Amino acid sequence: MMLTEEEMEEVVLKRCWLARYWSLCVEHGIQAEIAGAKHEYWSSFAPLPVEIVLAAGKEPKRRNLHVRFHLICML
Repeated sequence: MMLTEEEMEEVVLKRCWLARYWSLCVEHGIQAEIAGAKHEYWSSFAPLPVEIVLAAGKEPKRRNLHVRFHLICML
């Protein structure tokens, strides 16, 4: 199954969001029994999760997301 570029961008953003979400859970002691493992799992798929999630929230324009996605792929 091949994903379109737009679908790939969406997957990257969702992985980063999940990594960020679980890092906040670890930081605040929410779901402490599973938060550490979930954070490690999603962080392994997500390059720079905090920066990407915060940037996506500040600049919701589709074009900017496209540019960030290509920068991630270059890492």
